[in-house]
Amino acid sequence: MPGRYVRKGVIRRALNPLDRGRIPLPGWLRDCLTLWALAAALYALVWPLSNTPVAPLLAAGAVVLALVGLWISAVNVFELYKSAREQLAVRKDYTVVSLSGDLRFVDEVVAEGRRSIGAAHPDAKTVTRRVGENQAALNVYARQRSDGKMSLCGYALLYPLRDDLGEAVLTGAIRSEAELGSNPLRGSFLGARYLYVAMIWGADQHGRWQVKDGLRGPMLEVLDGGSIEWVFARPGSAFGEAMMREYGFAPIDDRSGVWSIEGKRLRRRLLAERALNTAIVGSPELAATGRGAGPV
Repeated sequence: MPGRYVRKGVIRRALNPLDRGRIPLPGWLRDCLTLWALAAALYALVWPLSNTPVAPLLAAGAVVLALVGLWISAVNVFELYKSAREQLAVRKDYTVVSLSGDLRFVDEVVAEGRRSIGAAHPDAKTVTRRVGENQAALNVYARQRSDGKMSLCGYALLYPLRDDLGEAVLTGAIRSEAELGSNPLRGSFLGARYLYVAMIWGADQHGRWQVKDGLRGPMLEVLDGGSIEWVFARPGSAFGEAMMREYGFAPIDDRSGVWSIEGKRLRRRLLAERALNTAIVGSPELAATGRGAGPV
């Protein structure tokens, strides 16, 4: 509700909801600007009335109003500074954890996925069913702060496809996850010939890096078995397509459909990338500067 209120001894003004569309200035800043405008108006009257007894009173009033405005602004700016420091300290004090098959984030996963690629992203019921078919289908990456709170950092959907469906994808008969049917997954990655990367999403630059870096291990674990002949993915987002191009995926039919890469070729690419990252992190020169830890 609009109006004034007092908090920690400072007069503030709640914003009027009808003011949407205007610049959303904080209430305390509006108060300060009002006081300074009044101070300037009083001071402007001092000159034409300089030879009257009112001039000193006007000058004193202008000084008082200016000082009150300065005090309110100083108190609130200090509060903002303290709050920002506390929030930054909490945000920096976190670790990224990998959660395989964790359905606690399923609603948020679907919401972010739909926001990124639209209705093509599977709904919560479908994601839950996929996890029921194979727990490793959903890989969630979350930032866990020192206070125990967790927030979604990124996620990936990985499907070990049944042989008949993998062959259909390879021939172009299946062009999206929606065409896979109700039970497309094998119970295990062991012995699977076809791997479908259904979605890769990161909340921000750091989140995308975490997903990319975090997935390397699970992907190599699957590919090291030697049974994966082809890996499929579909460019639902700019980030996903950039990753696919980086790793050597090529369209099976057209650019908007499913892309593929041989499992052995992707494995070699991931092994080379892991070796390079290990060399960078292990370098004394880079370790001293912290540059081997990746973007933050």
